[in-house]
Amino acid sequence: ALALGERGYLEGMQLLIEHLNDQNRVIRKIAINRLTMIGKPAIPALIKAMGHDDNIIRKVATDILIHIGEDTIVPLLQALDGDQKIIRWYAAIALGSLLEKTPDSGLQEKIVLTLIRNLNDDSWYGRGGATIAIGNISTNQDALIEALLKGLNDANGVVRITTAEALGKIGNPRALKPLTILSNNDTESCVRAAAKTAVKRIQKQVEE
Repeated sequence: ALALGERGYLEGMQLLIEHLNDQNRVIRKIAINRLTMIGKPAIPALIKAMGHDDNIIRKVATDILIHIGEDTIVPLLQALDGDQKIIRWYAAIALGSLLEKTPDSGLQEKIVLTLIRNLNDDSWYGRGGATIAIGNISTNQDALIEALLKGLNDANGVVRITTAEALGKIGNPRALKPLTILSNNDTESCVRAAAKTAVKRIQKQVEE
């Protein structure tokens, strides 16, 4: 495993990616460090890994992309247009974290507009990932708030939850009324709970 990063190309990187969920903690750490050190050349393989069958590999690959930083932004934006819905979910989350981490990348407006567009993704994976990303940005832009509020009526419960959580993080008082309605009327208890938590969070921010 130690030599894999030195090879640095497709087969070596794929082997490193498969080690991201290795039972041996040392091997996992080596794989993570090597992929992070490879940096930009590893980005395509890591984006592909966000669609891996293994949930741990998907999450760790996303974390590595975020750690690599600004070089991943354009490839991740391209991934949002890809066919794999699970990759769109993780790509959106990564972009939200990167925008928070590198706000002066020069691509902020493009990222925000792309995330707003993905709130209308055909798959709930795409919509849910976009709402999580926007919540991580925690920006009060009117266009974002307006787009997020529509997500409270999404047909998918996960999207309604992630939307409520995002609105709670942002803390815009405009969300209080629709969130209160959702907390009382949604058919799913987990959605109602998320909405109630968001209401309390916004109220606390308003009081401060």
